[in-house]
Amino acid sequence: VTTLRHVRFRNAGHGASFHSSSSNSIVNAQFVNCKYPVSNTGTGPAGCYNLLIDNVLAGGYAFYGWSNLTTIYAEHVTIHKAPN
Repeated sequence: VTTLRHVRFRNAGHGASFHSSSSNSIVNAQFVNCKYPVSNTGTGPAGCYNLLIDNVLAGGYAFYGWSNLTTIYAEHVTIHKAPN
């Protein structure tokens, strides 16, 4: 189990990227000018709580899941300027 708390990502291709089969979460985070702010390419669920996502770069997604086995839960999320 991995939990990231109180973090800020700026100008990143990938912000928080989870790749495991266990449960992961990110709490109280900001993503600014990121192409893929939150991505989960593992089979374990990713929980996203109290996030600000601003200006997702062209071609990116605010939340990216790799397959139909990927689960991303989100609560209290603000997304501003996202193309997809």
